[in-house]
Amino acid sequence: MLRSIFLFFSIFFLTFVAVAQTTNFTANFTLTDQPDTERFITILLGTGQVGTLGTALVQLNMNQQLADNEQSGVGQAGAGLTLFFNRTDTIGISLAGIPDPTQPTITQTGRINSGGGAYVLISNPAPSGPTVNVTLTRISGSPLRYNLSMTGNATLGGQTISLAITNMVVALANTRVNVFQTSTGSGTVTPGGPAQVSATITPGGAVTFDKAQFAEISATISFNQADSARVFFTLVGETPPPNIPFTITGGTGVYQGAYGSGTLNLVGQDGVTMTGTITLAGPTTPVITSVQTASSPFLRVATNDWIYIKGKNLVPANTPAGGMYWSNAPEFAQGKMPTQVGTISVTVNGKPAYVWWFCSAATTPACTQDQINVLTPLEDVKDQQVMIVVKNGSDSSAPFLVFKQEEAPSVLMFDTMGHAVATHLNGSLLGPTSLYPGLSTPGKGGETVTLWAVGFGLPATPLVEGSSSQSGSLPSSPVCFLGGTQVQVTAALVGPGLYILNITIPNTAAAGDNFFYCTHNNTPPAPVLVTVGP
Repeated sequence: MLRSIFLFFSIFFLTFVAVAQTTNFTANFTLTDQPDTERFITILLGTGQVGTLGTALVQLNMNQQLADNEQSGVGQAGAGLTLFFNRTDTIGISLAGIPDPTQPTITQTGRINSGGGAYVLISNPAPSGPTVNVTLTRISGSPLRYNLSMTGNATLGGQTISLAITNMVVALANTRVNVFQTSTGSGTVTPGGPAQVSATITPGGAVTFDKAQFAEISATISFNQADSARVFFTLVGETPPPNIPFTITGGTGVYQGAYGSGTLNLVGQDGVTMTGTITLAGPTTPVITSVQTASSPFLRVATNDWIYIKGKNLVPANTPAGGMYWSNAPEFAQGKMPTQVGTISVTVNGKPAYVWWFCSAATTPACTQDQINVLTPLEDVKDQQVMIVVKNGSDSSAPFLVFKQEEAPSVLMFDTMGHAVATHLNGSLLGPTSLYPGLSTPGKGGETVTLWAVGFGLPATPLVEGSSSQSGSLPSSPVCFLGGTQVQVTAALVGPGLYILNITIPNTAAAGDNFFYCTHNNTPPAPVLVTVGP
């Protein structure tokens, strides 16, 4: 029932492809529910040598049906391996289904299905990609650990390369639950015509639907291959009330940046009627295309989190080269952070965020799109979608939906390869000498160094909303590894949204780039590189 409602919203929007102004619409749709998805995903990490390609971080994902206890998986597992040589150069391998993941030894075949960076042209993608053979031998069940071995070759640039791995230890990094419902359907929009719709419903405030506090529905309505619109709606309670409100949150093609709202009603078991208005984006309307935590590849944000907002028309086209900072904001004289810099402001679920910097693609070549960096407010929103809106002068963007968690941890990076923003205790830069010649130097075994991070949520001591001074320790320290060896971590908030992670480099760390990764409350940051000298 919920699914149907969401789908209808999307359809309305699609019908107004040719209209570049605010338009009233009505719609009628019939929806069909698809099988529910309830999956339990186990993620294991390890580091070691891969053939002659060098050291890699190996991520093994196993995907099973969610068990009744909602804390484990049951039955056959789908599986995949990703080899990370850095944050850019990757190889993806899909494995055949594992009939019984509880067996002490698992032997499966796999095929290369993707490559990134230096390996983007590796052989052919699955199902015709090169075959590999993988053996997993369980070492322990608590914590879950395997010895992973792999044989097989691939072709790159006409050369045969070995993907051999011998007895690499991969250990449980984190688990997550993926639960959602889907519906598809069709109908008619007036003015307009026929449209197709697909909707996704996720539980809010809980892992599964039977314990959910509410349901979140996002729907995509497609008129053709190019033009689609998105709709968002939240429903509380088992019995849908009449005149349920919905919000239009942009789309693709002519609906990129479109916004609007309306109400819908359920008719019978599978019918939906809708009434609302839609406004297409004009030539200067701000359009958000992506939102994510700084230096993170994941599309998620957190409370008190530094995030990137990218798109077009987000900032004035005459923004000074290099961008505009909050440095001279008058709010600092009162010990506060600014919620507006120049003509730019941002809200997260209607609550003002704190604007640090923005740049224009028209004046700053390093900005491939307009970009705004903001600190999210101290809003207590857990595991649900939130709406982000940018205001550029008198023009506002359509709401942009992004998943918001208590934490979205990310270690900041110097470069796209993944070298961590890190410093020696004397404040000098840590990294390969080639990173910033004359300024950056590698770390040494036994040395305590500092990594800089964001998105680790709130400290144990309460913070004051808007204060330009923040400090405190994490409620619990993350479990982190460097080069596969666990390291002690001291984590502290030292400024607005900015954490330091002090670690001691193991004496056993290999010379060169070592992967640093953590397991933290089931939302670990993406791995980064820490350079160690001989």
